Amino acid sequence: MWCNYLLNVSVEQYGRSTACTADSNVPVSGLRAPQALNVVNNLAENWRLFKQKWRNYAIITNLSQQAREYQVALFLHTIGDETLKVYNGFKFDTPDAARTVDEIIDKFEIFVVGEINETYERYVFNRRDQLEGKSFEAFLTVIRSLVKTCKYCDNCVNSILRDRIVLGIRDVTTQQILLRERALTLEKTIDICKSAENALL
Repeated sequence: MWCNYLLNVSVEQYGRSTACTADSNVPVSGLRAPQALNVVNNLAENWRLFKQKWRNYAIITNLSQQAREYQVALFLHTIGDETLKVYNGFKFDTPDAARTVDEIIDKFEIFVVGEINETYERYVFNRRDQLEGKSFEAFLTVIRSLVKTCKYCDNCVNSILRDRIVLGIRDVTTQQILLRERALTLEKTIDICKSAENALL
């Protein structure tokens, strides 16, 4: 069986096209593990993308069915040399023999938060506008992701997101409608933008 064979391959082979589908033992042609995590530049964004790609890769390859040691070895092989050096500096409560990928990811979450440049993250967030050809939903998803690393107070996040939408939405007519609204909430802002976009379809 192909998936059983994977347990016997060397670590050097983990990143190759040896993935299995969740419903069968047929290899997923051309599928590769995510590229190594870049911990030098724009760490927060790189980590978000890497984690998302890793989660998807794990689902597609049915990785949860593999042994814990295999999952950990594959993850550590995938993250790259520089990130592996960061991992080697972590302190864990569990021994190596019992460690899971989720525990390692949690440690990286803590590391990334500690390394975040608050000013830079807010700069990126506040300069993000709706891109040409991108839907409002895509714009909303992006800014909701970006705001997470800005370290704004919890009570301020909704109003900050609302303002970013008003300032960053591409459709001028919708922007004018938002600016005329009194007591504009984030929820109302989202509803207006979605309704306006649907009306144009």
